[in-house]
Amino acid sequence: MTVQKRMLATAVAATMFSAPVLAEVDVKFSGHINRAVMFFDDGEESQVRHVDNDASSTRFRINGSTTVDTTTVGVNIELQAESQSTAVTNQDKSASDGFDVGERILEFTVADSWGKLSVGQGSTATDGTSEKDLSGTALAGYASTVDIGGGLIFRAKGDTATVPSSGITVGSALSDMDGNGRQDRLRYDSPSFSGLSIAASHSDEGTGDIGLHYSAQYDGMKVAAGLGYVDFDGGNNDTQTAGSVSVALDGGFNVTAAVGERDVKVGKDSDFIYLKLGYRMGHNAYSVDYHVTDQLQAGHEGSSYGAQYVRTIPAFSTEAYVGVRNYELDDDSGATDYEDVLVALVGARVKF
Repeated sequence: MTVQKRMLATAVAATMFSAPVLAEVDVKFSGHINRAVMFFDDGEESQVRHVDNDASSTRFRINGSTTVDTTTVGVNIELQAESQSTAVTNQDKSASDGFDVGERILEFTVADSWGKLSVGQGSTATDGTSEKDLSGTALAGYASTVDIGGGLIFRAKGDTATVPSSGITVGSALSDMDGNGRQDRLRYDSPSFSGLSIAASHSDEGTGDIGLHYSAQYDGMKVAAGLGYVDFDGGNNDTQTAGSVSVALDGGFNVTAAVGERDVKVGKDSDFIYLKLGYRMGHNAYSVDYHVTDQLQAGHEGSSYGAQYVRTIPAFSTEAYVGVRNYELDDDSGATDYEDVLVALVGARVKF
């Protein structure tokens, strides 16, 4: 073999078997455990359950990113690990939710001066538009009031069965219509213009949505707001428009409001209103709220009011909380009277 051929063979082998030079990637691992004790009374039966708070479910995540010049490429993986979720726990102990591991985010992102592109499982453009909340008490109660107690079944008065026979759950009667949630989707976010950004996404099932997100600090107050429009593909839902605004004053007082409407192809359209008043003082946050949804459960109006307290403990990366909430269901025809459902939750979220 000539010298030239040996040199060529050596160069080819080095190219084939040497490791490629990769950009340096910043990887972070984080998450939290969120456990609570839940008490509920449906007018006939009362129970104490040990639950995972679905308002911020137990989860862990891996985030990685690398930046070259002005372009940042990232990967985000977030998995949820819940045992006995507050959103599905109900009067039937034999149908325990058990343990469930599910995907929340599995995506890669590309961001530059032109904005950000997200590909994979993750938040759609309208996710969170109904849930802007600066109160500091969202762990114990926020616009999605069904995260705590959503699986509980309303009991018709006179029904003495251990498991109510109505079949109408809290979660089927109330909603904050928060966009299209998390989906397998393609999403684009514009750059922020004085705190305002525009997002658009298309999900695997064919649904498209557009969301506006706003966050700003003014003299003496903070503001967060969102507005989302969803055009559903398939099913009975047609379109949905919903949004929220939250204002927190430097003195501690804050107010949050959310409204929305869902148009359906068959039946009556539904709508909701949510209001919250709160006060923050140091590591303590207090609030009261009210939520009403009409026609989500055909022929019925669901409502809820509650009180929340959250104590932040920075030294232990922990937030302890207490929430009390009452759910009501009204039959428009007056044919059936339902007992209220009372729920109390005491727990803590520990971050790592």
